[in-house]
Amino acid sequence: MRDNAFSDLKGDYQLDFHNPSRIIFGVNVIRDKFRRTIKELNANSVLLISDNVIKSNGILNEIYKQLEISGISYREHIFPLSGEPSLETVKKAIKYARGEHFDLFIGVGGGSILDLTKIMSIMSSNGGDLIDYRVTLKDNGMEKFKNNGPDTILIPTTAGTGAEVTNAAVFIENKIKYWISSNKILPKISMVDPMLTLTMPKNVTRDTGLEALANLIEGFISNYANPLSDGLIQQGAHLIFKHLPNAYKDGRNVSARTAMSFAAMMGGWVVNFPWSSVPSVGHCVAEIIGPKYNLPHGLCTGLMLPHAIDFNVPYVSNRLRLILESFDVDTNALEDSQVSEEIIKRIVDMIENMELPIALRDIVHGSKSELLELSKIVLEERQYLYGLPKFSPRKLNKKNVEILLGDLWDGTFHNIGL
Repeated sequence: MRDNAFSDLKGDYQLDFHNPSRIIFGVNVIRDKFRRTIKELNANSVLLISDNVIKSNGILNEIYKQLEISGISYREHIFPLSGEPSLETVKKAIKYARGEHFDLFIGVGGGSILDLTKIMSIMSSNGGDLIDYRVTLKDNGMEKFKNNGPDTILIPTTAGTGAEVTNAAVFIENKIKYWISSNKILPKISMVDPMLTLTMPKNVTRDTGLEALANLIEGFISNYANPLSDGLIQQGAHLIFKHLPNAYKDGRNVSARTAMSFAAMMGGWVVNFPWSSVPSVGHCVAEIIGPKYNLPHGLCTGLMLPHAIDFNVPYVSNRLRLILESFDVDTNALEDSQVSEEIIKRIVDMIENMELPIALRDIVHGSKSELLELSKIVLEERQYLYGLPKFSPRKLNKKNVEILLGDLWDGTFHNIGL
């Protein structure tokens, strides 16, 4: 082990961050603890939010049962969702939420449903248009919401985004991703039951699992990583590298699903930490190409993860040793350059073994030159929204961003020579 691989703290280091008020995690916690939990909140009017796929899979049945036994009045709002919600979809949801008087919002679904739940709650208590609350270059961390929303319970049915523990919510407008961010949209309670993830299709298992891994590892290569985030990242990466292939092969493997649910939640914590600034360059690019090519967010972050590592290799090669060791690899005989190459190879192998090509050109229609044109929006706008000048070890410029995008298209890795 090399001492310089660990994060250190300066003498004047300060932390200021928020988490959900309460997290309930474990197999069958919906069956065993959901009814008592909602009773404790003294809610009189509940809105249950989900999507048509979740409803048709029967995932809501236990929640219906517990709500009915509790005697609490509730309505449901089921979205015909496909991917991240459009601004038009969100506006309709906000109008509905404002037209009623709900004192508890319960979101059951993937990251998009959980984000919609946060938005419906906070916007039911605040006026104006959602677009006016989005994060912009001029915000500088300013709190835009005056009022807290009603309580929320967030219940994930995937294991990837970590949205159940984050203070952000995204939406799409004109093929561009926007988001709101406020500690006022953190859930009152997060309930994470791995049993709700058993019906995930293989491709969703893969994509969301890769997103969880990206949430973690990209936080490790931040300039502001520290021992708290490092510990979560190493343990979470270990769980994913060990259990994601098993969850992909056998969706009914409860042990693998439990490990993935826990790791995804850990990834959400890392995303939420203000010093880690996940997303990094990987998420920055992924959140541009996803809406452009109509690709799932998790797939894009998974494709970008090895490129985000490769992009920063000259600056973080010593740090990557800890990640490779979390993959149960003995690194004592490896030089830093070999560590960087090995970690990228292992991630690429895992991606390809889950039937996902590593080159973007093998997934989408288009041209390399068209992709390279996106360097302008990365350099002129998006890198500043993600705080990359502050948090990214390597500074972005026209040349290295174009090389990065070219590598993504071709499935090559410039800095390690693959």
